[in-house]
Amino acid sequence: MVPMQIAIRYVVLSWLLALLALVAVRMLNGQISLRGLLHEKAAAGLGAVSGARVQLLLATIAAAATYITDTLAATPSDGLPEINTAWLGVLGASNGIHIVAKLVAALRARRAGGAGAPARSRS
Repeated sequence: MVPMQIAIRYVVLSWLLALLALVAVRMLNGQISLRGLLHEKAAAGLGAVSGARVQLLLATIAAAATYITDTLAATPSDGLPEINTAWLGVLGASNGIHIVAKLVAALRARRAGGAGAPARSRS
């Protein structure tokens, strides 16, 4: 690699690490709220822990960790590794489960509000 490529690589890596540190610090001191991240939304505040949200978070972390591991194992001449189609399927299915769970919850809430209740406006 030429010196300019090495310099660019270190600048980009340093920027990404600084961004990671900034986000981590803000999450730890409460400036970025994680309250309710895994909970269902309820009219009275937070509901129970949502299984759909938990599985989506775990699938995303697992897929990201696998891709990062593959990237670190690759040599610079290889470029970025191919995305594993199995993990792509897992992420797609996981997002599908999450969307279906949200749809079911919305339909239940609408039914509980009454058959003649007007639809909520999204403004």
